Amino acid sequence: MLDDTECERRLSVHEIKDAEAVIERLEAFPLAARHADASLPIDDMPPPKAVFSMLARPPIPEDLPLRLDAIPTVMGTVMVYGRETDRSPRIEVEGYAGFGLEQVHHTLIDVLGDQLTAQPTEAEVIGLKSIVDLTMGIRWFLARPIDAETRRSLLREHLERFHRQVWPEMKLSRFGGQTPRQAAKDPAHHRVLAAWLLATEESTDTAAFDWLDLNPIRAELGLPLRNRISPDAVSLERLPLFRFSQLDFDALSGEKLDRVLHIGKISGHAYVLRRAIERKLATTSALPAKEAYELHAIHAFLTPAVAAGA
Repeated sequence: MLDDTECERRLSVHEIKDAEAVIERLEAFPLAARHADASLPIDDMPPPKAVFSMLARPPIPEDLPLRLDAIPTVMGTVMVYGRETDRSPRIEVEGYAGFGLEQVHHTLIDVLGDQLTAQPTEAEVIGLKSIVDLTMGIRWFLARPIDAETRRSLLREHLERFHRQVWPEMKLSRFGGQTPRQAAKDPAHHRVLAAWLLATEESTDTAAFDWLDLNPIRAELGLPLRNRISPDAVSLERLPLFRFSQLDFDALSGEKLDRVLHIGKISGHAYVLRRAIERKLATTSALPAKEAYELHAIHAFLTPAVAAGA
């Protein structure tokens, strides 16, 4: 990563008077969204009575369209436990320091009031994550099911906005506290900046999208632009799979398209398969019925899978 500054994921405990009363107050609070499932992955531990996501803004009403700016961000999680044999009723609060967790604690004091019987325990650090990864990551709360294409569109918009507007202005320890925009003024930093953008594009393209074009920010920073790879300029069999996100699929036809499709099937690479199938279906007018069915079935299987990250 460009930034070696890590953010702590913290867990703290508040003792409470009555779990049911706490659940009732949180259910009435518009910025607390209750989870349908309160189970835990640890079998020998009793599950919480209820789990809530604490949100930065209320969920979007179902009669309003989804807009990226209106999607609430999850600032922390509250788990409500009843009395156990050797433990008083309590809430456990977890989240990332500096990413809303402090606001969650202030909110709980306001909302729960006299239900909190003591100061919270000293926070336990249960994980670390870089600030860049946290800022780029998805911490949305979506109160309604959305179709795969809408999810993909929102994810793309989020990532493009992060890389074009947020990331260039982040102060990064890799550059002594300078932002990428400031660091780009020194050609000695260009290789690191270019490598980070390329790695981001390739990992994003091959995981979920068609083509995340970061050339606009490259141009702003004075970095070399990323161009498509012509299928006539490389050996398709020797091209590393992570480079296929840069391949010009629109230039594939005939035998080379079939070779790429075969590579996708053999490797199980979702991005290669999906793009090759789309090209094959778009350019071949008379596919045998069995082959057409197979391609449509594979494409239908891959399309929701690439969008299931939010």
